[in-house]
Amino acid sequence: MKFTAILSITSLLGLSQSAAIHMSRNPSSSLSTRQDPAWSFSVYQSSERCTGARDTYSGDGTQKCTQGIRNGSFGSYTTGEINDKCAVYIYNNDNCDDGGIIDILTSADPDGCLQPQLEVTGVASFRAQCG
Repeated sequence: MKFTAILSITSLLGLSQSAAIHMSRNPSSSLSTRQDPAWSFSVYQSSERCTGARDTYSGDGTQKCTQGIRNGSFGSYTTGEINDKCAVYIYNNDNCDDGGIIDILTSADPDGCLQPQLEVTGVASFRAQCG
């Protein structure tokens, strides 16, 4: 009896492994192809170095005012991929008011750790504009 149960379980495992291998060799046509974001950047709490906890933000196009940044602000950032037709606006206020723009991230930004162009006490929000 025990031998029969073990044999049944072994054969079931063999079938599932075979199905898994078959699926990995023949991906479903419903799987979508990878799409890179139109813009991305990572933020850090340190105002001098891009070290410590990192939060990455990204999107496929225009994004309205976004709040909820960890600890309410960040001190430095690195740009990821930013499409030529996109710009990310960084604000020192919660409502993305144009008077609070402290930096604009574009595809022309240099690689490496960056700090906001204007010295501020904190960054509270951002929005992305594409098109």
